[in-house]
Amino acid sequence: PEVLLPNVLEQLIIVKLQLQEAERLGIAVNEVALDNMLVHIAERNGQTLAEMKAQIEQQQGSYSEMRESVRQEFIISQLRQQVINNIEISDREIETGLRELNANTLFGFSYLVAELPDSEAERDKLRLWFQTLRKKMLYQNNFSALAEIASEQPFINYKKSVPRRLNQLPQLLQEKVLYMNIGDITQLIKTADKFYLFSLDERQAKQLPQVVEKQYHIRHILLRSDTLHSDSYIRKKLFAIKKHIENDSSFERMAKRYSQDPGSGFKGGDLGWLPTKGFAKEFALQVEQAPHGKVIGPFATEFGQHLLEVLGERRQDVSSDIQRQNIIAQLRQAKSGDAINEWLLRLRESLDVDIRL
Repeated sequence: PEVLLPNVLEQLIIVKLQLQEAERLGIAVNEVALDNMLVHIAERNGQTLAEMKAQIEQQQGSYSEMRESVRQEFIISQLRQQVINNIEISDREIETGLRELNANTLFGFSYLVAELPDSEAERDKLRLWFQTLRKKMLYQNNFSALAEIASEQPFINYKKSVPRRLNQLPQLLQEKVLYMNIGDITQLIKTADKFYLFSLDERQAKQLPQVVEKQYHIRHILLRSDTLHSDSYIRKKLFAIKKHIENDSSFERMAKRYSQDPGSGFKGGDLGWLPTKGFAKEFALQVEQAPHGKVIGPFATEFGQHLLEVLGERRQDVSSDIQRQNIIAQLRQAKSGDAINEWLLRLRESLDVDIRL
Protein backbone atom coordinates (compact mmCIF):
# COMPACT_ATOMS: atom_id res chain seq x y z
CA PRO A 1 0.00 0.00 0.00
CA GLU A 2 2.81 2.44 0.80
CA VAL A 3 4.08 2.06 -2.80
CA LEU A 4 0.86 1.54 -4.72
CA LEU A 5 -1.35 4.19 -3.14
CA PRO A 6 0.76 7.23 -4.12
CA ASN A 7 1.18 5.89 -7.69
CA VAL A 8 -2.51 5.15 -8.17
CA LEU A 9 -3.44 8.51 -6.66
CA GLU A 10 -1.06 10.33 -9.00
CA GLN A 11 -2.53 8.53 -12.01
CA LEU A 12 -6.04 9.54 -10.96
CA ILE A 13 -4.90 13.15 -10.54
CA ILE A 14 -3.31 13.15 -14.03
CA VAL A 15 -6.52 11.77 -15.59
CA LYS A 16 -8.63 14.37 -13.79
CA LEU A 17 -6.33 17.22 -14.86
CA GLN A 18 -6.46 16.11 -18.49
CA LEU A 19 -10.25 15.91 -18.46
CA GLN A 20 -10.45 19.39 -16.97
CA GLU A 21 -8.06 20.73 -19.61
CA ALA A 22 -10.10 19.05 -22.36
CA GLU A 23 -13.27 20.65 -21.02
CA ARG A 24 -11.54 24.04 -21.00
CA LEU A 25 -10.57 23.55 -24.65
CA GLY A 26 -14.03 22.36 -25.65
CA ILE A 27 -12.99 18.78 -26.49
CA ALA A 28 -15.92 16.41 -26.10
CA VAL A 29 -17.55 13.35 -27.66
CA ASN A 30 -21.25 13.22 -28.49
CA GLU A 31 -23.47 10.23 -27.74
CA VAL A 32 -23.73 9.07 -31.35
CA ALA A 33 -19.95 9.01 -31.78
CA LEU A 34 -19.58 7.21 -28.45
CA ASP A 35 -22.14 4.58 -29.48
CA ASN A 36 -20.21 4.02 -32.72
CA MET A 37 -16.97 3.51 -30.77
CA LEU A 38 -18.62 0.93 -28.55
CA VAL A 39 -20.03 -0.88 -31.59
CA HIS A 40 -16.51 -1.08 -33.06
CA ILE A 41 -15.13 -2.40 -29.77
CA ALA A 42 -17.81 -5.10 -29.73
CA GLU A 43 -17.15 -6.01 -33.37
CA ARG A 44 -13.42 -6.40 -32.71
CA ASN A 45 -14.38 -8.96 -30.06
CA GLY A 46 -16.73 -10.76 -32.46
CA GLN A 47 -19.86 -9.52 -30.67
CA THR A 48 -22.80 -7.24 -31.15
CA LEU A 49 -23.15 -4.30 -28.78
CA ALA A 50 -26.02 -6.04 -27.00
CA GLU A 51 -23.93 -9.21 -26.55
CA MET A 52 -20.99 -7.22 -25.14
CA LYS A 53 -23.30 -5.39 -22.74
CA ALA A 54 -24.84 -8.69 -21.57
CA GLN A 55 -21.41 -10.24 -21.04
CA ILE A 56 -20.23 -7.29 -18.93
CA GLU A 57 -23.30 -7.48 -16.73
CA GLN A 58 -23.04 -11.27 -16.46
CA GLN A 59 -19.51 -10.82 -15.09
CA GLN A 60 -20.93 -8.34 -12.54
CA GLY A 61 -19.39 -5.38 -14.32
CA SER A 62 -21.02 -2.05 -15.07
CA TYR A 63 -21.71 -1.22 -18.72
CA SER A 64 -22.30 2.44 -17.82
CA GLU A 65 -18.86 2.62 -16.16
CA MET A 66 -17.29 0.96 -19.19
CA ARG A 67 -19.07 3.47 -21.45
CA GLU A 68 -17.78 6.39 -19.37
CA SER A 69 -14.27 4.92 -19.42
CA VAL A 70 -14.33 4.78 -23.23
CA ARG A 71 -15.56 8.38 -23.34
CA GLN A 72 -12.71 9.55 -21.11
CA GLU A 73 -10.09 7.60 -23.06
CA PHE A 74 -11.28 9.16 -26.33
CA ILE A 75 -11.30 12.69 -24.88
CA ILE A 76 -7.80 12.26 -23.45
CA SER A 77 -6.52 10.83 -26.75
CA GLN A 78 -7.92 13.85 -28.61
CA LEU A 79 -6.29 16.18 -26.11
CA ARG A 80 -2.93 14.43 -26.42
CA GLN A 81 -3.20 14.53 -30.22
CA GLN A 82 -3.40 18.31 -29.99
CA VAL A 83 -0.14 18.26 -28.05
CA ILE A 84 1.44 16.04 -30.72
CA ASN A 85 0.16 18.28 -33.53
CA ASN A 86 1.87 21.26 -31.88
CA ILE A 87 5.30 19.60 -31.83
CA GLU A 88 7.57 21.76 -33.96
CA ILE A 89 9.47 20.03 -36.76
CA SER A 90 12.32 21.95 -38.39
CA ASP A 91 12.82 22.31 -42.13
CA ARG A 92 16.19 20.59 -41.74
CA GLU A 93 14.55 17.52 -40.15
CA ILE A 94 12.00 17.35 -42.96
CA GLU A 95 14.67 17.69 -45.66
CA THR A 96 16.79 14.97 -44.04
CA GLY A 97 13.81 12.61 -44.02
CA LEU A 98 12.93 13.41 -47.64
CA ARG A 99 16.55 12.89 -48.75
CA GLU A 100 16.66 9.46 -47.09
CA LEU A 101 13.32 8.49 -48.59
CA ASN A 102 14.29 9.63 -52.10
CA ALA A 103 17.93 8.55 -52.17
CA ASN A 104 17.33 6.13 -55.08
CA THR A 105 14.53 8.04 -56.80
CA LEU A 106 15.14 9.18 -60.38
CA PHE A 107 13.98 12.70 -61.31
CA GLY A 108 13.47 13.92 -64.88
CA PHE A 109 13.13 17.59 -65.84
CA SER A 110 12.27 19.87 -68.74
CA TYR A 111 13.69 23.36 -68.57
CA LEU A 112 14.17 26.70 -70.25
CA VAL A 113 17.55 28.39 -70.06
CA ALA A 114 18.77 31.83 -71.16
CA GLU A 115 22.14 33.56 -71.00
CA LEU A 116 22.15 36.62 -68.74
CA PRO A 117 22.37 39.90 -70.67
CA ASP A 118 25.26 42.21 -69.86
CA SER A 119 23.21 45.20 -68.75
CA GLU A 120 21.15 45.23 -65.55
CA ALA A 121 18.21 46.81 -67.38
CA GLU A 122 18.14 43.94 -69.91
CA ARG A 123 18.40 41.41 -67.08
CA ASP A 124 15.40 42.97 -65.37
CA LYS A 125 13.48 42.87 -68.64
CA LEU A 126 14.34 39.17 -69.14
CA ARG A 127 13.44 38.35 -65.53
CA LEU A 128 10.02 39.96 -65.98
CA TRP A 129 9.54 38.04 -69.25
CA PHE A 130 10.26 34.73 -67.48
CA GLN A 131 8.01 35.56 -64.55
CA THR A 132 5.12 36.44 -66.88
CA LEU A 133 5.68 33.21 -68.84
CA ARG A 134 5.75 31.14 -65.64
CA LYS A 135 2.47 32.68 -64.49
CA LYS A 136 0.89 31.80 -67.84
CA MET A 137 2.23 28.22 -67.62
CA LEU A 138 0.72 27.75 -64.18
CA TYR A 139 -2.59 29.25 -65.28
CA GLN A 140 -2.83 27.02 -68.37
CA ASN A 141 -1.20 23.97 -66.71
CA ASN A 142 0.97 23.43 -69.79
CA PHE A 143 4.73 23.88 -69.43
CA SER A 144 5.82 21.95 -72.53
CA ALA A 145 3.58 23.68 -75.11
CA LEU A 146 4.43 27.18 -73.88
CA ALA A 147 8.12 26.27 -73.52
CA GLU A 148 8.17 25.14 -77.17
CA ILE A 149 6.73 28.48 -78.23
CA ALA A 150 9.13 30.38 -75.97
CA SER A 151 12.14 28.54 -77.44
CA GLU A 152 11.41 30.20 -80.79
CA GLN A 153 12.99 33.30 -79.24
CA PRO A 154 16.70 33.43 -80.22
CA PHE A 155 17.84 33.89 -76.61
CA ILE A 156 15.84 30.93 -75.16
CA ASN A 157 16.75 27.23 -75.20
CA TYR A 158 14.29 24.45 -74.29
CA LYS A 159 15.84 21.19 -73.08
CA LYS A 160 14.98 17.89 -71.38
CA SER A 161 17.23 16.03 -68.97
CA VAL A 162 17.61 12.27 -68.58
CA PRO A 163 16.28 11.03 -65.21
CA ARG A 164 18.93 11.29 -62.48
CA ARG A 165 19.27 10.37 -58.83
CA LEU A 166 18.99 13.09 -56.23
CA ASN A 167 22.74 13.33 -55.58
CA GLN A 168 23.40 13.60 -59.35
CA LEU A 169 21.25 16.69 -59.76
CA PRO A 170 22.73 20.20 -59.68
CA GLN A 171 22.80 21.58 -56.16
CA LEU A 172 20.31 24.30 -57.09
CA LEU A 173 17.77 21.55 -57.93
CA GLN A 174 18.50 19.20 -55.01
CA GLU A 175 17.10 21.81 -52.64
CA LYS A 176 13.87 22.16 -54.63
CA VAL A 177 12.98 18.77 -56.13
CA LEU A 178 12.18 17.18 -52.75
CA TYR A 179 9.18 19.50 -52.46
CA MET A 180 7.99 19.23 -56.08
CA ASN A 181 5.20 17.15 -57.55
CA ILE A 182 5.16 16.06 -61.20
CA GLY A 183 4.15 19.09 -63.26
CA ASP A 184 5.36 21.64 -60.72
CA ILE A 185 7.45 24.56 -62.00
CA THR A 186 10.27 26.15 -60.03
CA GLN A 187 10.55 29.83 -59.39
CA LEU A 188 12.99 31.52 -61.76
CA ILE A 189 16.51 30.40 -60.82
CA LYS A 190 19.49 32.71 -61.41
CA THR A 191 23.08 31.45 -61.54
CA ALA A 192 26.23 33.42 -62.25
CA ASP A 193 25.52 33.56 -65.98
CA LYS A 194 22.05 32.08 -66.70
CA PHE A 195 18.34 32.10 -65.91
CA TYR A 196 16.59 28.72 -65.52
CA LEU A 197 12.96 27.61 -65.29
CA PHE A 198 12.49 23.90 -64.47
CA SER A 199 9.43 21.63 -64.62
CA LEU A 200 9.44 18.18 -63.00
CA ASP A 201 8.40 15.64 -65.68
CA GLU A 202 8.83 12.32 -63.87
CA ARG A 203 9.73 10.70 -60.59
CA GLN A 204 10.74 7.04 -60.71
CA ALA A 205 10.60 5.45 -57.26
CA LYS A 206 10.30 1.66 -56.92
CA GLN A 207 8.97 1.59 -53.36
CA LEU A 208 7.09 4.90 -53.36
CA PRO A 209 3.80 4.65 -55.29
CA GLN A 210 2.57 7.72 -57.12
CA VAL A 211 -0.42 9.44 -55.51
CA VAL A 212 -2.77 11.23 -57.91
CA GLU A 213 -5.77 13.42 -57.05
CA LYS A 214 -8.34 15.26 -59.14
CA GLN A 215 -7.92 19.03 -59.03
CA TYR A 216 -9.91 21.93 -60.43
CA HIS A 217 -8.76 25.38 -61.49
CA ILE A 218 -11.27 27.66 -59.79
CA ARG A 219 -12.05 31.31 -59.37
CA HIS A 220 -14.90 32.82 -57.42
CA ILE A 221 -16.45 36.00 -56.10
CA LEU A 222 -17.59 35.99 -52.46
CA LEU A 223 -19.99 38.45 -50.85
CA ARG A 224 -21.25 38.32 -47.26
CA SER A 225 -24.41 39.73 -45.75
CA ASP A 226 -24.16 42.03 -42.72
CA THR A 227 -26.34 44.33 -40.66
CA LEU A 228 -26.72 46.71 -43.60
CA HIS A 229 -27.00 44.17 -46.43
CA SER A 230 -29.44 41.26 -46.29
CA ASP A 231 -28.99 37.88 -48.01
CA SER A 232 -31.55 38.98 -50.59
CA TYR A 233 -29.60 42.17 -51.35
CA ILE A 234 -26.32 40.22 -51.70
CA ARG A 235 -27.97 37.72 -54.05
CA LYS A 236 -29.31 40.51 -56.28
CA LYS A 237 -25.90 42.18 -56.34
CA LEU A 238 -24.22 38.92 -57.41
CA PHE A 239 -26.78 38.46 -60.18
CA ALA A 240 -25.91 41.97 -61.40
CA ILE A 241 -22.16 41.18 -61.30
CA LYS A 242 -22.79 37.93 -63.17
CA LYS A 243 -24.68 39.81 -65.88
CA HIS A 244 -21.76 42.25 -66.28
CA ILE A 245 -19.37 39.30 -66.70
CA GLU A 246 -21.65 37.64 -69.27
CA ASN A 247 -21.74 40.95 -71.15
CA ASP A 248 -17.95 40.75 -71.65
CA SER A 249 -16.85 42.39 -68.42
CA SER A 250 -13.76 40.70 -66.95
CA PHE A 251 -14.34 38.18 -64.16
CA GLU A 252 -10.91 39.12 -62.80
CA ARG A 253 -11.78 42.83 -62.69
CA MET A 254 -15.16 42.17 -61.04
CA ALA A 255 -13.52 39.92 -58.42
CA LYS A 256 -10.83 42.49 -57.60
CA ARG A 257 -13.52 45.14 -57.21
CA TYR A 258 -16.20 43.26 -55.29
CA SER A 259 -15.01 39.95 -53.81
CA GLN A 260 -14.74 39.84 -50.01
CA ASP A 261 -12.49 36.77 -49.98
CA PRO A 262 -9.19 38.12 -48.55
CA GLY A 263 -7.21 35.19 -49.96
CA SER A 264 -8.28 35.46 -53.60
CA GLY A 265 -10.07 38.75 -54.22
CA PHE A 266 -6.89 40.69 -54.95
CA LYS A 267 -5.89 37.93 -57.42
CA GLY A 268 -9.08 38.28 -59.44
CA GLY A 269 -10.78 35.52 -57.48
CA ASP A 270 -8.27 32.89 -58.61
CA LEU A 271 -7.94 30.00 -56.13
CA GLY A 272 -5.53 28.08 -58.36
CA TRP A 273 -5.56 24.29 -58.79
CA LEU A 274 -7.16 22.55 -55.81
CA PRO A 275 -9.00 19.33 -54.87
CA THR A 276 -12.56 19.71 -53.59
CA LYS A 277 -11.92 17.86 -50.32
CA GLY A 278 -10.97 21.05 -48.49
CA PHE A 279 -14.04 23.04 -49.51
CA ALA A 280 -17.42 23.44 -47.86
CA LYS A 281 -19.78 20.68 -49.00
CA GLU A 282 -22.02 23.02 -51.02
CA PHE A 283 -19.03 24.66 -52.73
CA ALA A 284 -17.42 21.30 -53.59
CA LEU A 285 -20.66 20.03 -55.12
CA GLN A 286 -20.96 23.11 -57.34
CA VAL A 287 -17.32 22.78 -58.45
CA GLU A 288 -17.72 19.13 -59.40
CA GLN A 289 -20.91 19.78 -61.40
CA ALA A 290 -20.04 23.10 -63.04
CA PRO A 291 -19.49 23.24 -66.81
CA HIS A 292 -16.01 24.57 -67.50
CA GLY A 293 -15.73 28.21 -68.53
CA LYS A 294 -19.26 29.15 -67.43
CA VAL A 295 -20.04 31.43 -64.48
CA ILE A 296 -22.54 29.76 -62.13
CA GLY A 297 -24.39 30.98 -59.06
CA PRO A 298 -25.07 32.74 -56.90
CA PHE A 299 -25.21 29.97 -54.31
CA ALA A 300 -24.72 30.00 -50.55
CA THR A 301 -22.24 28.34 -48.19
CA GLU A 302 -21.43 28.97 -44.55
CA PHE A 303 -18.95 31.66 -45.69
CA GLY A 304 -21.41 33.72 -47.74
CA GLN A 305 -22.72 33.73 -51.33
CA HIS A 306 -20.61 32.94 -54.36
CA LEU A 307 -20.22 33.23 -58.08
CA LEU A 308 -18.02 30.43 -59.39
CA GLU A 309 -16.13 29.62 -62.57
CA VAL A 310 -14.26 26.35 -63.13
CA LEU A 311 -11.52 26.98 -65.68
CA GLY A 312 -10.17 23.45 -65.97
CA GLU A 313 -9.74 19.99 -64.47
CA ARG A 314 -6.69 17.75 -64.12
CA ARG A 315 -5.36 14.69 -62.36
CA GLN A 316 -2.30 15.83 -60.44
CA ASP A 317 0.53 13.93 -58.78
CA VAL A 318 0.76 14.89 -55.09
CA SER A 319 3.36 12.29 -54.04
CA SER A 320 5.79 14.89 -52.71
CA ASP A 321 3.10 16.49 -50.52
CA ILE A 322 2.09 13.08 -49.11
CA GLN A 323 5.74 12.17 -48.44
CA ARG A 324 6.28 15.42 -46.56
CA GLN A 325 3.11 14.98 -44.47
CA ASN A 326 4.09 11.39 -43.61
CA ILE A 327 7.59 12.40 -42.56
CA ILE A 328 6.26 15.20 -40.35
CA ALA A 329 3.80 12.75 -38.76
CA GLN A 330 6.59 10.20 -38.16
CA LEU A 331 8.89 12.82 -36.63
CA ARG A 332 6.12 14.08 -34.36
CA GLN A 333 5.26 10.54 -33.30
CA ALA A 334 8.90 9.87 -32.45
CA LYS A 335 8.93 12.98 -30.25
CA SER A 336 5.46 12.44 -28.83
CA GLY A 337 6.45 10.54 -25.69
CA ASP A 338 8.80 13.22 -24.40
CA ALA A 339 6.45 16.01 -25.51
CA ILE A 340 3.44 14.54 -23.68
CA ASN A 341 5.46 13.86 -20.52
CA GLU A 342 6.77 17.43 -20.53
CA TRP A 343 3.26 18.79 -21.15
CA LEU A 344 1.80 16.67 -18.32
CA LEU A 345 4.51 17.90 -15.96
CA ARG A 346 3.72 21.53 -16.81
CA LEU A 347 0.00 20.84 -16.43
CA ARG A 348 0.58 19.18 -13.04
CA GLU A 349 2.74 22.04 -11.79
CA SER A 350 0.42 24.78 -13.04
CA LEU A 351 -2.54 23.76 -10.84
CA ASP A 352 -3.09 23.31 -7.15
CA VAL A 353 -4.44 19.85 -6.34
CA ASP A 354 -6.60 19.38 -3.27
CA ILE A 355 -6.27 15.78 -2.08
CA ARG A 356 -8.93 14.67 0.38
CA LEU A 357 -8.51 11.18 1.86
